[in-house]
Amino acid sequence: MQLIGILRWLVELGRIDICVEVSMMSSYNCMPRVTHLYAVLHIFSYLQVNPDWKLVMDIAYNDHLSEIEQRDWTGFYLFAKKSNRV
Repeated sequence: MQLIGILRWLVELGRIDICVEVSMMSSYNCMPRVTHLYAVLHIFSYLQVNPDWKLVMDIAYNDHLSEIEQRDWTGFYLFAKKSNRV
């Protein structure tokens, strides 16, 4: 359980490449088995082999922000009210 906690912190710090695997291992926290320990150790060995993987985002490329428009969801959500917020 402590090893899974360490892996969850690594995901929080930016290692999103192991996000799915860590969340799968977190779901077995209530009843861990030996095979789950081997899977967690396998994740750590992956991190040892690939220590410098980073997610890089280019903030200059944001053309998709200009395409956002205000939508009217009252036809889809029957109880929704129109908002005057931008």
